[in-house]
Amino acid sequence: MKSIFVIGILILLVSCKNIESKKLIGSWKMLNVINQTGQNVVEKTTYKKDSLIFEMYANKKLIERFSSSYKFDTVNNTIHYEFSKQKLNLKIVKLTESVMEVLEPKTNKPILFIRAE
Repeated sequence: MKSIFVIGILILLVSCKNIESKKLIGSWKMLNVINQTGQNVVEKTTYKKDSLIFEMYANKKLIERFSSSYKFDTVNNTIHYEFSKQKLNLKIVKLTESVMEVLEPKTNKPILFIRAE
């Protein structure tokens, strides 16, 4: 009985792994951008220590850019944004040196990012 309890605690500890926030710093490109324009659309987000820059390109031309502050909740692995009087919370499911996967808040579907060059 004691060994089952210990195994249960170990599984719980592994499943509650916190994500290292320093891996978030840098530029990321969204892999599954919905593109209905027929143009080559690329979305890039660059995270700094406490701010971010969002850029969208179409046919290699910058068409949208804004900056925002963000906070990273290391307990819940959530990024909290606020821009244009809107608040957005993204749950990080996976974060490595090259891949970031977050859950879209309304649909709870995964959004995949790769490290930008």
